Amino acid sequence: MGVDYIYFETLPQVQAHLIVNTVLTFLATGCVCLRIVTRFMSGARLWWDDYLIIASVPQGIGMLVLQGMYSKVGVGYPITETLPNLKVILQMLVAYELIFSVAISTIKLSVMMFYLRVFVNQGLRLAVKLVMAFVGLWSLGNILQVFLICRPFAATYDPLVKGECGNQVASFIAIGAFNVVTDVLILTLPIRTVWGLSMSVPAKVGLTGVFLIGLMQSP
Repeated sequence: MGVDYIYFETLPQVQAHLIVNTVLTFLATGCVCLRIVTRFMSGARLWWDDYLIIASVPQGIGMLVLQGMYSKVGVGYPITETLPNLKVILQMLVAYELIFSVAISTIKLSVMMFYLRVFVNQGLRLAVKLVMAFVGLWSLGNILQVFLICRPFAATYDPLVKGECGNQVASFIAIGAFNVVTDVLILTLPIRTVWGLSMSVPAKVGLTGVFLIGLMQSP
């Protein structure tokens, strides 16, 4: 990585977290593969929602790889012991932030493209497009803050570089808060339309549950 660093033994809790994320990444990748296979078997052509969710797979795997690398540089250890690895930890953090920002934006846009593909309600389609514009601007802000939070940029990942940095903790909190807000907006968009469909109440409840279960994943 361009600098020397010390390997640390992975702590049990860090290893457990890595195993859980590995399983979830494997399941998510499998679901995407099944989705694409199903689309081909039904004779349906892939659309933007499919291409976007396919693009999110390597992004998610990249985040998992970075987490695995993190586990070897002292995650969970006292900072006094991991100081020699501070630069490489910060470098990984910058990479993780960037991939995370792109990945969650890709997934959110995929969901909204799916709405545009399956729903014909003009009011819902307009609302989806407005939320897409909001998510696009929010995503751009997330990506820009990775590069603009410190001046010069090298101060973001190198503690020896003199520079000025904004409040990174506040930045992380803002990203997380807006992530939850956009999740709620996206997952509740089709609810009104679903309840206006000509189907049984249990079916409507089931569809509503499918959309709202995604809220459980919000940070």
